Amino acid sequence: MSTATASLRTSTFLLGCTLLAQDPTEPAPREWVGGAPITEWTRLTGDWAGLRSKLEELGIEVAGGFTSDLAAPWSGDTRRRSSLSSLIDVNVAFDLDTLLGWKRTIF
Repeated sequence: MSTATASLRTSTFLLGCTLLAQDPTEPAPREWVGGAPITEWTRLTGDWAGLRSKLEELGIEVAGGFTSDLAAPWSGDTRRRSSLSSLIDVNVAFDLDTLLGWKRTIF
């Protein structure tokens, strides 16, 4: 047996042991305070202790956003006024195929 073959078999054995050591039924850490770090979340507000995932399984998806715009003069205005405008956007999408069985419908 050559050294390359022995090395390949050892690597395959170690890879197999690593895969067997991982529990495939163990769920991923939840996206919530106390779960996965916030930098690994796919949504800023997390999974709401599992409620968001349950709603998505039922065909209801909740999303939103926040936009803020600050305007101020660089120079020339003696009063140095500035303005701030903000927008909060909340969206709810209903998958009627999942909810009611209607094909190709999203409301």
